[in-house]
Amino acid sequence: MPSLRKSRSLGQPIRDCVRKSGPPPVAQNRSLRFWTALRLTCVLGLVLLLALLQGYPLKRTKRGVGHAGMQPFFVRALSWDRVETSQGHNTARVYNLIMGFFRFYGHILPPPPTAKLTAKDLPSIHWEDKQLGLVMDVNMSIVDSEVIISCESNQYSTHEEISEVYKRVFDMARAAVDCFSYVKGWGLSIILERVVPPNGVEQMILVQRPELAKLVTAFNIDSTDPSNNFNAMYKIALSDPDVMLAVNDLIASIAVSHHGPINCGRVVEVIRDAIAPRSAKEKQAWEIMRTSLNLSFDYVQFITHVSKGPRHGKRMGVTTQDQFNETINRAWTVMNRFFEYKKRGDVALPIDLFPLLS
Repeated sequence: MPSLRKSRSLGQPIRDCVRKSGPPPVAQNRSLRFWTALRLTCVLGLVLLLALLQGYPLKRTKRGVGHAGMQPFFVRALSWDRVETSQGHNTARVYNLIMGFFRFYGHILPPPPTAKLTAKDLPSIHWEDKQLGLVMDVNMSIVDSEVIISCESNQYSTHEEISEVYKRVFDMARAAVDCFSYVKGWGLSIILERVVPPNGVEQMILVQRPELAKLVTAFNIDSTDPSNNFNAMYKIALSDPDVMLAVNDLIASIAVSHHGPINCGRVVEVIRDAIAPRSAKEKQAWEIMRTSLNLSFDYVQFITHVSKGPRHGKRMGVTTQDQFNETINRAWTVMNRFFEYKKRGDVALPIDLFPLLS
């Protein structure tokens, strides 16, 4: 007598089956093979999809292709050997770079139809900064004044590193617009609004240095006190065109980083001339400014010294990042003390409230 039991066939409900001697039916064999193959295909497809979402899991080497592990989204692994030759001996350095992929979006001002720029075949740019250890490959296209920039960089994991990438990308984009503006005799500008960093999450771009806000004590833009609110500061800026431009120089020093040293040096010179009498000679004018704002000679000289090279055409490589940051911090502080000086009716600042800065 044949035995009866309950069994489950792949993809079918439980049913009573009769086990018979000999091989299973041909139809049941085909069904089993079909559902098994389908399940394996689904699993393999899911694995491949996860691999693609995580980035390129392979790295290129001189010896061929090897597995590099799973990298974050929009990140690829790249390694190569670079041999540098010096006198008398060879020095081999191996660079193993993890390149993160960025995409920046922006546009040119004024927008079309006032001005329209299209440049689709711009050359690719390879950039290396040995001081920062930064390596970048940049491709850019401009269509009807809309800008798209693709960039691969080996630095992308921290806020500071992403800032360095943005600075270089903005410089390259601005250079293209400046060249076009030069040929046309137009005054165009460019703004980068959005970026998709290596984590794949789109972000809006705002160039900011929140630590500088803590240095401003002269005014509170939300205050209702007419001597301390935004309008009071605005009136002081408008009272002297040089002061108005000096405030703009400070903002440009953080918006366009290469302008920082030059602008900061020019700011303190404007403040010097705004405080000292026109009849005063330069050395005397510096002394009057320092005394009025309680600033030491070294405090001010730091700013003017850093700006000296860029003002004479030596813009690149003359300052470290720490020097650059300190220059902006000091210029911001000097401007704040100048506003305090103007609020008090052009009276020297009291030493007990404004200690000597050195």
